[in-house]
Amino acid sequence: GNVVNTHLFKAVPPPPLSPFVVSIVGSLIKLKRIELAIEAFAQAFPHGEAELHIGGSGSLRDELEALAEKRGVGGRVKFHGQLSRQGVRDLFHRSHVVLSTSDFETFGITLIEALSCGRPIIATQSGGPQDFVTEEVGILVPKGDSAAIAEALQTIRENYTRYQPQALHDYVEARYSEAAIVQRLTELYEQARASSG
Repeated sequence: GNVVNTHLFKAVPPPPLSPFVVSIVGSLIKLKRIELAIEAFAQAFPHGEAELHIGGSGSLRDELEALAEKRGVGGRVKFHGQLSRQGVRDLFHRSHVVLSTSDFETFGITLIEALSCGRPIIATQSGGPQDFVTEEVGILVPKGDSAAIAEALQTIRENYTRYQPQALHDYVEARYSEAAIVQRLTELYEQARASSG
């Protein structure tokens, strides 16, 4: 797993549930399937107090903005462009749930950062996320299925209090903090040295 700066990505209490804020961070390119986030958001929250925040830059921004308008949610979909690590953290702190809609992820660092911030996650079965997305921290959905993502968004919204920010942060601290990764690597090196001796 990747190392996450759990000191930067601290857990904080979520904002009030209205508006319900969904966020996704990634390059606006075909592989990331950001259009699925917009489609799912429009299906899950066609009206009312919900917002979708998109962090990242890329060649598909105009197309994605047009899709949000076409689906009738243009006023509630916010594009933030490229974000610094602090900017990503601040966005997650203002959010209630974080998405990944990719077709392929080797790991999914933004999802782990979101958990470290105390936010539940929704991710496609795209490789890396299958190693760490459990029922305790979020929901896995099939690739390319906006209806499944929409259902997951509604499920998390309706059961939001079951996700405790500090518990989500602790999950990351125990597995992906610098101390946890160093300990795991040290154990592997010791095993290798012992077996070679």
